[in-house]
Amino acid sequence: MQMLFNNLIYSIIKTISQFFEMFGLVFVIAIIMWYVNQHLRGIGERLLSNRYYYIVSPGIIIHECGHALGCILTGTKIHKFVPFCPQKDGTLGEVEYIAEKGILFKVSQFFISTGPVWFGCIIILIIANFLVGDDFVEDFLSISPKLGDLLKEYIEALFWGVTIMIKKVFFTKSWFSIRFIVSAYLIYCIGTEITLSKIDMKSMRGGILSIIFVLFILNLIPFFSEYLDFGVWLIRPYVFIFQILLLFVLLINSTILLFYYFVFKVVRKRFVK
Repeated sequence: MQMLFNNLIYSIIKTISQFFEMFGLVFVIAIIMWYVNQHLRGIGERLLSNRYYYIVSPGIIIHECGHALGCILTGTKIHKFVPFCPQKDGTLGEVEYIAEKGILFKVSQFFISTGPVWFGCIIILIIANFLVGDDFVEDFLSISPKLGDLLKEYIEALFWGVTIMIKKVFFTKSWFSIRFIVSAYLIYCIGTEITLSKIDMKSMRGGILSIIFVLFILNLIPFFSEYLDFGVWLIRPYVFIFQILLLFVLLINSTILLFYYFVFKVVRKRFVK
């Protein structure tokens, strides 16, 4: 009985650890980005009204394509796909899919809802690679935390990863080249729309619980448990790269937001006086 109880506790801890390694930090960053990007949207609307959404339309299209790709990869039938169409109610685009019942659909719904994050990261990586002119993925993989590393070492690796990204993107090409201007514009557009909407976060809740439940059941089976460990170990470096990309975008968006508040809240007050 004691052994069974210990196995249950071990499986629970292992399941939570596996889920967090694969998704946890990505969603923490994505949620922070959502708050920052909401402020950027507000600024864009105040300065440019509805025209702002046409300016960042590439990011909105990538966001909706992320949902659509999630449907395709999970075999979910798409009922309606509108990549870009700003509406008065705040809707900028939409993907409607046929909902089904069961735990497997809940898992599928998780990946459909979070599709903009994964797809957006891939597109930003492609754009950054195009801007730098060489394949720098290996640089990130080389500093990827190893199994057994402490949280402090993981955070340090993320810091160095973001530093490498900044150096390669901002200090290897002319700021006035067409390549840099177009790439920076696209990264901004995608970065401001890469986060999850309230509807997305609501839709993925059931999927989170379903994934945790499936992982827990599989961890109770020794054979599958070993394969899960191996799978997490394989994808861990690539999740690490996604975390770097999200932190990089969050840093850029936060800098833009702070610059706006400095210019329009501090400097303008002095001129008004």
